[in-house]
Amino acid sequence: MASTSQFIGLAKSLPAPLQRFFARYPPAAILPENTPKTRYQEERPNPFRFYKHPVTGKWQDPVYSQRRQAELVKMARENGVEDLLPETRKGTEYKLAHRVEHGLRVKGTGVGQKVKGHIHERHMIAKMETRRKAMLDMPSLIKRWKRVRSKIDCLDRPREHVLLTTLTGGQIRLDQVPQINKKKRDGMTALARPVHSPCIFMYNNISDRLVKERLCTQNPASLS
Repeated sequence: MASTSQFIGLAKSLPAPLQRFFARYPPAAILPENTPKTRYQEERPNPFRFYKHPVTGKWQDPVYSQRRQAELVKMARENGVEDLLPETRKGTEYKLAHRVEHGLRVKGTGVGQKVKGHIHERHMIAKMETRRKAMLDMPSLIKRWKRVRSKIDCLDRPREHVLLTTLTGGQIRLDQVPQINKKKRDGMTALARPVHSPCIFMYNNISDRLVKERLCTQNPASLS
């Protein structure tokens, strides 16, 4: 164990704020037993904590503010005497224990807090999940579309095709329409072509069965 002279030499090498602090609040670890307390220790046993006055019952602020506590802890850590300081929330040991328990929570970052955020930020997770599922289902969707594309292609060429629906076993039959007819009347040439009325197409449970309600073709002779 170090002698008293060594402690005195170490105390003289400390910065002035630490020397004044240890003179007012000498640590019990380096003092002999039955050493009387100083006047400062009798008034405030721990200068880093709030103190309840025994007479008035009111709470008093610490003798050293949080900023001054942090400065003392920093100087003591640099000189290797941090263990001699009273317990404080600015101590290295307390900060490490708090970080292990709560993680790297920083006010304003949202870590460990519920932040409202913008509307696009709140909906981002649900949208990305919907998009992910759609991308996973894309191969099967492409296959279903290729199976029904040839059946729907006739709608792009209404003058060449007419869709005559016969729901026989759930199948759709495509019949080729004759070429455009030319008919002379009173020395004039008239073009007769099939005319389609509006129809309704539905997908039942996103299946590849194209259901048609009605498609009518007028008599080409009535147009002449």
